[in-house]
Amino acid sequence: FSFHQHGPCLYNHGYGAGFARDCAATAALVANTRFAFPQDKIDILTGYILDGSQWLSRCSAPDLGAKGREITRPNQTVHYLIDTCHDMCKLPTGRESEFRALADHVAGKTPPPREGNRHFWRSDTMVHHRKAFYASARMHAARNVNTDGLSGCDEGQKSHHISDGCNLVMRTGQEYFNIFPVWDWQKIPGTTVEQGPDQSGDPRREGTTDFVGGVSDSTCGLAACDFERDGLTARKAWFFFDTEYVCLGAGITCPSQNPVVTTLNQCRLMGDVTASDGSHAQACERGEYTLKEIAWVHHDGIAYIFPDPADVSLGNTTQTGSWQRISLQSSDAPVSDDVFKLWIDHGPAPQNAAYAYLVVPDVSVSDLEAGHHPSPVRILSNTPGRQAVHHPGLNLTGIAFFEPGSQEIVQNLILGVDTPCLVLLQVENDACTLSVANPENRPSVVTVTLTCELAGNTVRVQDGTSRITVALPDGMDAGKSVTQTL
Repeated sequence: FSFHQHGPCLYNHGYGAGFARDCAATAALVANTRFAFPQDKIDILTGYILDGSQWLSRCSAPDLGAKGREITRPNQTVHYLIDTCHDMCKLPTGRESEFRALADHVAGKTPPPREGNRHFWRSDTMVHHRKAFYASARMHAARNVNTDGLSGCDEGQKSHHISDGCNLVMRTGQEYFNIFPVWDWQKIPGTTVEQGPDQSGDPRREGTTDFVGGVSDSTCGLAACDFERDGLTARKAWFFFDTEYVCLGAGITCPSQNPVVTTLNQCRLMGDVTASDGSHAQACERGEYTLKEIAWVHHDGIAYIFPDPADVSLGNTTQTGSWQRISLQSSDAPVSDDVFKLWIDHGPAPQNAAYAYLVVPDVSVSDLEAGHHPSPVRILSNTPGRQAVHHPGLNLTGIAFFEPGSQEIVQNLILGVDTPCLVLLQVENDACTLSVANPENRPSVVTVTLTCELAGNTVRVQDGTSRITVALPDGMDAGKSVTQTL
């Protein structure tokens, strides 16, 4: 239920918005006549809205990765869903209560009606919903494109990096509203980008790698990509849990003498910015500067936590631009906005550089100072061959195997695979749930091995290791997660 237009380009809230709005209005208009939509078509439309576009939004805000070049138009929202849902309630969908809940949420009347995790494997986008926040990871592979082209309309002039691992986090849905005229487009949230001269020309491009995708158990998820752009390479992964998510990067290498940076966020500045070295927290003055050996940074109810003290660059100042800067048909009147910007500078020509940080929404400075932030996660590995994180509170582990291998999760519990893939493993009492996906969107058979010793007793099957064979799908389902309970 991701919508593609102009080839394999994600567009749920652009061209896909017109599709949803027009189809719903027409279906409602001709209901109970000889022109009525067949039930199977109503079911497709229902799934598209509730299981697709709904998941790519927060409050009235669309995920900018699903807008294509239209993010460079002012005042973009998902308000079209309100009338669309009202029309769908006139049809025999069996999901009328879900449509009403979605309309009320978009209108600002109710909190988010959904929680969970979903990976759109045809569009290389993972979305993660909780009552307190929304997060997403937007990537692109050789099988699809990063964004729409200029196409003679001159929109999207600066959108070159919009799908290079864009990682949004929203609580209110206002975080990125109308910020794009003043954005630093080489510091899009989540991306690792060479800081060179402003790029020109058509931003549309296909990816160059195949290992790009996600695995989801519908509650939590892992997205990962083998990233390459113009000589810059990196292995990037996002691990989405219940109250936090973890961002890892490894093998960051670039031959250019231009600096390479990873941006944690760039959004509207809302209130104070506070930083701490782990023993002392201090409000940050307005400006742009580098902070040394930082344990965490807090802004707008969201904490960015570094497992190991890190040097980070911070901006909390006014940025100026114009709509014409990103869309030639728009006004050249100056636009200014106060912007929060946080990034890690890997320096020029980095060789095998790395980063690791947690994002914890819905936490206060006082909680952080008291050490109460809910982040028990353990980073097990962050190398070009394997990125892995374990959440003890959830007994959940995510592993991105860029190559075959094995990973010790806890003492005497080892998980291995015989082919590159993405894995989630959750252990509960005497059972475990295993989710596997092939990010190359090809059919494959993965042999997962589990070796376990508990309380001195080895659980043995055959030669001492449990072997689970997971057949991953082909066709339109290639890249989809397969979940087994063992």
